[in-house]
Amino acid sequence: CRVIGRNIEETMIHIVFNYANSIKLESLEAKYVETEKNKPCLEFWKRSGFNYIEENSVFKWDMSKHYSLPSCVAIENEA
Repeated sequence: CRVIGRNIEETMIHIVFNYANSIKLESLEAKYVETEKNKPCLEFWKRSGFNYIEENSVFKWDMSKHYSLPSCVAIENEA
């Protein structure tokens, strides 16, 4: 995908984090489903800061930690 590596992934997670925080979730989880073409996705999740639970291919974020918006991105309307 042409947007991988341009902070779009981190921005999307930041938006999801803010929503999850607003509804008082304790964690976020992303399940990685391996396919022939999504290796870049796996590499992103591995460097995302999420905890990787390898036995079930889940990446988990503890909502007590903030997930920052990339410094090069500004969101004008996050509603």
